[in-house]
Amino acid sequence: MGRAVSGFTPLRWTPLLAVAVWLGCGGSQSFEISAGCSTTLEVNGFWNTTFRCENSTCVTGMDRIELTQNPSERTQVSGEIVSPTLPGDFAFSFAGQLCGNVFSWTSTDPDSDESGAWTFSDEENFTERSSLERGELTCVGTGTREPLPVPEPFACPVP
Repeated sequence: MGRAVSGFTPLRWTPLLAVAVWLGCGGSQSFEISAGCSTTLEVNGFWNTTFRCENSTCVTGMDRIELTQNPSERTQVSGEIVSPTLPGDFAFSFAGQLCGNVFSWTSTDPDSDESGAWTFSDEENFTERSSLERGELTCVGTGTREPLPVPEPFACPVP
C-alpha cells in the first residue's frame, strides 16, 4: 500500500520494467526467498484495497493494484500500487514471494521502504499488513479482485 502522510514526499512512477530487472538481478529485499515454497493460488490481475495507516496520525484510503505472477515460478509475484485517494497519483512498484496463501513483498522503488504481507483467504480476497518509515507507520487493510466490489472503507478511531 503506497502511503503519503504529512512530511512524506510522493514517489515517482516506477515502470514495471524496473521490477523485471530487479527480479532478474536478485533485487534488494527485506524478506528471504524460500526455496521450498509453493502455492496453488493464481493472483494475476487487478485488485482494489481499502486501508488505514496509523502512528501519531491516521490516514485512510484506497489502492488499485495490478499483480503479475511469474507463469514458470508461481511463487514470484510483482506489481504496481496506485493510490487514487492520495495526492499526485501516488504509485510504486513492489515484488515478493507467494508462499502458500501469504504474499510477502517489499517496494522496489528506491524512495520507498514499505513492505508487508497479504494473507489470501481465497483467490478473490485478502487481508493486509504493511509498514513504512522504518516501521514507524503501520497499515492494515482488505483487498478484493476486480470486478468484485471495493471493500468497505476503514475509519480512523475517534479520540
